[in-house]
Amino acid sequence: MDPKMNCTVPLQILNYSIAGHSLSIHDCCGLELSENMENFHPFLTSGPAAPGILDIVIEDTLDFGKDFGNRILLSDISEIWDARFRFEIINGFYLTSILDESGGVGWRMLSNSDFSRSWISPGPKDRFNYTKLSWLIMISFGQTVLAHRTLLLHASVVMGNGRAFAFLGRSGTGKSTHSRMWLREFKEFELLNDDNPAVRIHGDGKVMVYGTPWSGKTACYRPIGTELLGVVRLSQAKNNNFRQIEGRSAFLSMLPSASAIRWDREIFDRMLILVQEITKKVRSGHLECLPDVHSARLCHDCFHKSGIGAIL
Repeated sequence: MDPKMNCTVPLQILNYSIAGHSLSIHDCCGLELSENMENFHPFLTSGPAAPGILDIVIEDTLDFGKDFGNRILLSDISEIWDARFRFEIINGFYLTSILDESGGVGWRMLSNSDFSRSWISPGPKDRFNYTKLSWLIMISFGQTVLAHRTLLLHASVVMGNGRAFAFLGRSGTGKSTHSRMWLREFKEFELLNDDNPAVRIHGDGKVMVYGTPWSGKTACYRPIGTELLGVVRLSQAKNNNFRQIEGRSAFLSMLPSASAIRWDREIFDRMLILVQEITKKVRSGHLECLPDVHSARLCHDCFHKSGIGAIL
């Protein structure tokens, strides 16, 4: 049973392509998304190039109706929204809420079990908060895309000469700083994404990484992709030291950076399978590092010596 909507004809329908996947946003609120969602502009298409994997409807009022049943709280923990976050389940639907500053009703998103359809209701006090809207779309996209052999990875990615390297780590570790060191030291490299790239395994087995509309504080929204040849987990240290990792160590290194809700077994298992496949196909490493160009040189040279493609 879908929620009851007041809007039957959207004021605007926008189609986007991210990592080769099509999604549609139906705006029933007059939010003027094409003018204001700048991070989505590069991904806009004239129409769905392929059957879409995600449909999103933006409507002022979400009417669950009494048949939806009681809410069950799954989580109220969020690094971004602090105590203003709620993630609940209602009769097989997932409800993601960002409360307003006073703890009242804010932005809400109701999603079906695989997140292929979501209904978003703007907060009455900040209906033009496009940051919250973008974040909710990212949550929905990040879950449903797992069924299409793609995952969002919390990473900073540089690319050059047709290949890319992803840097993982906890917030504040220095992922963006390390990328900047690569760009400073190796002129053939450029930034692809600085926070949430999409990693996709194609039918031929090639692992590609793509830019997305979600790049953290860095405005880097690139609708392109390239082959992913290396993944490095960073940790701060007093000296620079690189070691190659594989197998279980590589899997556990990538796992904390892969996006998937932990409360849905099917979605979570899809993510686990993808991480396992990616770490089997892509070389991995762990870099203990200082925030300097020497760490970038070490990382670059160790990948080169271990045979991860010629870096020219």
